Amino acid sequence: MTFTRAMDLYLGTITTITSPISYIFIVIALYFLLKRREEAMDLLLVLVVSLALNHLLKNLFQAPRPFVVDESLSNRFTEKTGGYSFPSGHSQLIGAFCSYYILKYRNRLSWILGGLMVVSVAYSRVYFHLHYFRDVAAGLILGGGVSWLYLRYRKV
Repeated sequence: MTFTRAMDLYLGTITTITSPISYIFIVIALYFLLKRREEAMDLLLVLVVSLALNHLLKNLFQAPRPFVVDESLSNRFTEKTGGYSFPSGHSQLIGAFCSYYILKYRNRLSWILGGLMVVSVAYSRVYFHLHYFRDVAAGLILGGGVSWLYLRYRKV
């Protein structure tokens, strides 16, 4: 297997497992299987607020995706992708999700796993020409900001 093929496979898998539907399964598992109901509801609220903010900003800015601006960037991932580019929804959700756990637990494992997931998702969005770097950076900052604000003011 070539390096490019391996990257396509790895980053394609990352793209698939971090789709919005995956977070629904995580929240359901936390709530029903692991009986961590408060955590499930906290996480659900963080993700829904982040997703709503993302939708609002995408419609406000209406930034075209890289493969729309330059059709030579089209690939098998761009064929299934519509909507606007700024900010990146995948990056914003993974930013919110990982920041929630990093800030909540503050341990080495959450930093390592969260960091790996954030870098992988962020890189995948640019690698597949679905977003510009600015879209990914904004998504991560916004997602992390939603989690930080929620955890900061939740107990008040």
